[in-house]
Amino acid sequence: MSGNSDYKDLTAAVLVQMRAMRASQPDLMTTFGQLAAAGTRDGVLPQRRGNQWR
Repeated sequence: MSGNSDYKDLTAAVLVQMRAMRASQPDLMTTFGQLAAAGTRDGVLPQRRGNQWR
């Protein structure tokens, strides 16, 4: 399956780049991780149902 191999290659390439970013910009990457964690907590963002926002 070519698609599965493409996905694995893509994720491996992204992982290499993310490691490089964490090494060169640790404060930026920590802050980005905190932002992502804060935005995904329950109740922070409205729930979406179909095409409607609640």
